Amino acid sequence: MRLSSSVFAAVCLLIELLGIALFLRGFFPVPIKSSLSTKSKLSDLPAEPHAGSSQPNSTKVPSPLFKRVVIVLIDALREDFVFGPNGKRFMPYTRHIVERGSSHSFIAKARPPTVTMPRIKVSLKMNRILFMYPTVSSELSLCTWTEFPFHLFIFSSPANPPPSMVVKCVCALSVLVLCCFDTCRVLQESEGSLPNLLVLCGDHGMSETGSHGGSSEPEVSTPLVLISPAFQRKDCSHPGVVEQVDLPPTLALALALPISQNSVGRLIPAMFEEASLREQLRFFHINGHQLSSLLRDSNPNFHKEDGYEQFRVAEKAHGNWMKLYMEGNASEVLGNMGKKVLKQYLEALQAMSAALSKHQCKKSLFQGILKSFYWSVHQEILEQCKGPFLTLI
Repeated sequence: MRLSSSVFAAVCLLIELLGIALFLRGFFPVPIKSSLSTKSKLSDLPAEPHAGSSQPNSTKVPSPLFKRVVIVLIDALREDFVFGPNGKRFMPYTRHIVERGSSHSFIAKARPPTVTMPRIKVSLKMNRILFMYPTVSSELSLCTWTEFPFHLFIFSSPANPPPSMVVKCVCALSVLVLCCFDTCRVLQESEGSLPNLLVLCGDHGMSETGSHGGSSEPEVSTPLVLISPAFQRKDCSHPGVVEQVDLPPTLALALALPISQNSVGRLIPAMFEEASLREQLRFFHINGHQLSSLLRDSNPNFHKEDGYEQFRVAEKAHGNWMKLYMEGNASEVLGNMGKKVLKQYLEALQAMSAALSKHQCKKSLFQGILKSFYWSVHQEILEQCKGPFLTLI
């Protein structure tokens, strides 16, 4: 018994809708979430290992490292615009700060889809840093924010903008960064308190033709420059590589705020180099506790992950270090022991962050296989179709 054309068309339409749903589910995967509330609180932070309840700061984040953070987010800013051979021509002021100023430079790797909104959510909203401040709602509701973004890239053809126009616009952005840097410096001099931090970053890169959204190297590589007088002057012409998801937990602890329970990033060590050894160990312990809790909630076989066991070992060594520290031991052995514990924490954080990302990729792989199977069935149905039908994909 053959199906009527209307029934067959309805079946094809349902298959098309299923394909679209599978595509969206795979291209925009659901983030890993903790079973606990996503609103982190300072009261939920773990105590320093074996610090003892008599210590007043044993369950608190160390003091903030910065008073004010200014984030300059530039759409589709490729890393070679700042660090590449033409960086001095494209962004001369920014390149000067990178090479001779008090800054730390990195290439931040974004994850597909490399489009604006998901990247901004990864960089800021996931950590809910803005919502930690009581007055932020009233400030963000002001009409000023609707007129604030600068619109410098206005081309007749976005895919192939005139080269001279690109140079002019990127140079204008470099001047903007310089103005923000000078403003932060003036504010610090007038307030005379903690230093300020200027964060220059991009949401994603773009290909040679100006497109973005994929996973090619130019599309996922963005610059991340941290500028502050708190940093020592050093040559940053050869930037390190970090993940874009590492920025939220780093900014959170630098501002003495809790890390979001759903964050999969790890701290950027260079941000905390000027802190004391005890504070550095405390920062990495908090990040490790958060990642281990998320790994435990999202992966039933968490105990088999190397990173989880490495964190437990580092936490135990941290407790032994704290015991000697509280006894007043100030020998060189204590310093070397603390640096060893710090290295153990860094290895554990890297392994746990990679395990969380891998766990999410496994789900995406299954969805990819399912979509491939759907596509084969879909093509077979279209070949059997005698009449014209609308193909949505």
